[in-house]
Amino acid sequence: FDNRQREAFKAAVIVDLASALEATPFLGALAKPVADSIEDTGYAKINDTLTAVENTAFKSFDKVDPLSTIAMLRTMVRTGKEP
Repeated sequence: FDNRQREAFKAAVIVDLASALEATPFLGALAKPVADSIEDTGYAKINDTLTAVENTAFKSFDKVDPLSTIAMLRTMVRTGKEP
């Protein structure tokens, strides 16, 4: 990974951690506004960091993968093969 890809991967991890916080029983109900804001910030960082091709691939993988981190890994593997 180069520095740009590392930043996008960190943002994907943050999105997943915020989702986990929101899914926690009892705590999730209280933390939902904060978790939503963290997710929005993470997705914005991903959109700003990835190239257009990577961003399109990430969005398609993120729809089907349970975690944004997995979607980001798939994106980096698939788009890393392009010249």
